[in-house]
Amino acid sequence: MFYPTEVFPTSVRSTAQGITTAFSRVGAVLGVFLFPSMVKGLELSHSLMLFGLTSALALVISVIVVKETKSKRLEDIALSQKS
Repeated sequence: MFYPTEVFPTSVRSTAQGITTAFSRVGAVLGVFLFPSMVKGLELSHSLMLFGLTSALALVISVIVVKETKSKRLEDIALSQKS
C-alpha cells in the first residue's frame, strides 16, 4: 500500500493515494460480484487463469512504467519528479 504514495509528487500525494485506494476497492467489489458469473460461464480453471493473466499484465506494466524507489527518501523522490 505504500508504493503508490512513493511514486506520486508530494503536492498530489494524498489525493492520488485516495484515488488508488478507491480503484482497488472497486476492483475488489467487482471481483466478488463477477467471479461467480465467470465461474459459471468459463469454469473455475479458466476464471482463475483470467485473473492470473490480468495480475501478470498489471505487474509487467508496473515494472515498465514506474521507477524503482527502493532505498530512497521520499524527499529525494519528490525532488527527482520535479526535474
